[in-house]
Amino acid sequence: MKIENFNISYQKKKPKIKIFTLNNLLFLFFIYFSYFAINGSNGLLNLMKMNNKLDGLKKELSILQKEENGLQIKNNGLYIKSLDLDLLEEESKKSLGYVDASEVVILTENE
Repeated sequence: MKIENFNISYQKKKPKIKIFTLNNLLFLFFIYFSYFAINGSNGLLNLMKMNNKLDGLKKELSILQKEENGLQIKNNGLYIKSLDLDLLEEESKKSLGYVDASEVVILTENE
């Protein structure tokens, strides 16, 4: 009789242990996936870093586009069909070092 009582009490505790273990496993999986959702290679922190880097690159792109537009205007001014004489004179003075007798030249450290 004692053995039968032991088996009955053992059978009652067994489902509680399974439920307890299942809850613990689900909690651990939740913690694991939450951690990697925040800190993983595709997580929120990495997404914020990439957005900041993207903003910086967009600013750099806009600066480079403005510079390109300025150079494009300068380039178009040097074509034979649309020659800008003032621009031609300025560029030749820069590259060849020509100076009129009536002009004053001031040299800086950069030149």
